[in-house]
Amino acid sequence: MPRSGTVSGGEGQNPRPSERGACQSASGYDASGPGRLVQRNNVFTGSGTCETNGTVTEPRTYYSYTLDPANNVPALVRAGAGVGKIGA
Repeated sequence: MPRSGTVSGGEGQNPRPSERGACQSASGYDASGPGRLVQRNNVFTGSGTCETNGTVTEPRTYYSYTLDPANNVPALVRAGAGVGKIGA
């Protein structure tokens, strides 16, 4: 059975060359066959976009969530990452 996933509200900035193909869906990876991937509302800088394929079940079918704007993700991560930040 093909794997499926959704990439949404993320920010990818100048990944290392080995990580630039992280969203390989339509072509598969290594010995795996193609999967399904939907991406939306992301910001990609210096990386290109995800390779998408097919449709997936909307994540809100299983749980509720609210996305922050993708442009805000780097600052949100910096503000919440580091020693003493989690659970503070």
